[in-house]
Amino acid sequence: MRAALWLLTMAVAQRNKPQGVQLSSSPYDILGVHRRATVQEIRNAYRAKARETHPDKARPGREAEMRDRFLEVAAAFELLTDENARRDFDSRGTYQRPTTKTYKRRTQKKHAPLTEEEERAAARVLNVRSRKHLEDAALGVDGKVDRHFVLALYDEGECEDYLTYITRFPYPFADKLDPHGIWWEDVLQTAKTRLTDADGQLSRIAKKLNLDVRRGCPQVVFAGNGTDLFGEMDVLRRPTRQSLEEWLWPKLQTRVRFENDSPHTIRTWWVHGGHAKDPMDVAPGASLERNAYVSHLFAVRDVRAGGPLTKESCLNWQHVDSDANPFVIRAAPKCQDWHGDCGAWGDAGECERNDGFMRKFCHRTCRGRDATRAALVADEAAQRAADAQAEAARLREAYEAAAAAAKRLQDEAISLEIQAEAASVNALRCDAGYPEKEVRRW
Repeated sequence: MRAALWLLTMAVAQRNKPQGVQLSSSPYDILGVHRRATVQEIRNAYRAKARETHPDKARPGREAEMRDRFLEVAAAFELLTDENARRDFDSRGTYQRPTTKTYKRRTQKKHAPLTEEEERAAARVLNVRSRKHLEDAALGVDGKVDRHFVLALYDEGECEDYLTYITRFPYPFADKLDPHGIWWEDVLQTAKTRLTDADGQLSRIAKKLNLDVRRGCPQVVFAGNGTDLFGEMDVLRRPTRQSLEEWLWPKLQTRVRFENDSPHTIRTWWVHGGHAKDPMDVAPGASLERNAYVSHLFAVRDVRAGGPLTKESCLNWQHVDSDANPFVIRAAPKCQDWHGDCGAWGDAGECERNDGFMRKFCHRTCRGRDATRAALVADEAAQRAADAQAEAARLREAYEAAAAAAKRLQDEAISLEIQAEAASVNALRCDAGYPEKEVRRW
């Protein structure tokens, strides 16, 4: 009876145990949280680690290593936001993240392979295994969605192939939004889970979302920040990549409010594709609102500044990098360049030739060059210090090696001296008595 119970327990554990990415250490250590960390603390740690482990952060040739580190971060996040898996780890101390299914052999003839960017985005999708896991990953302390949440529901086979190669889920709504440098994890979480159970019936999550499997597979659900996950969601069925983008981008629209805290009129631009568009003026002490999307870049400049638009000549140069509504961009007086050509003038040596004028009119450019030169000098000094430390360590090692060799020779000399003294004593040692027996024999 006991053996049967043990076999049943092991079978259930093996069925529920994820397979794939093996954690190199505790998930708590990987995310940098304590063992009693709340779900919110775990989510915050995951977002920070997700940015740190992006391949763009890696040194040349170490992109694969950084990707493996992120897979560990994702595995740790999935474990610690899944109550059952977390309890299982705390008691048994092991966990593996499910691996992503490989489709090349089955679908290579039908569909184009995923691009590097699409594969990177797919690696950042959260694998949801239960309703409780979904709620812990998506909801804040108030029970509402704490950032935009996109959930894809699928089944194995043709549906999963469709989601991967036709929808290309979750691209482009995961990973880093190039070229703007925006991290989707700050504003939107993508996840996926099963649409039906092994017996072909709707999964518990699909039932809670009131989905209908007869309407097609896969199905993508969107819940906006601050909404009820199961009551205010929108559904898109069997989307292509184009239809997914057309459906999702408008949901990411937000209001941007420009607040002018300076005593002079400011001008705002939307910067897109290297061009400044839609200029709007804001009077001193006033504010202005306009529609925008996450990742949009806006420039704010004093109207008295001239020349081309540059960061150095602006009071603010900011991306919409959160889902705050409205997203506030403030302009306050600060030292800046008063002309967009200051950079070109600085390159021509004007900061040195016309120091008085340039330090006032092109403050950020000229002071920035001073700071750059100082940083270079500091870097050179730091490198020299590091070289000196390395040389000192080398000499210290050589000295210690020479001292050890001298000690060995000294010990050997003492040993030989002792042996020589013993041989000398033995050589001079004799019997003082008369050798009577020897005389008789002789």
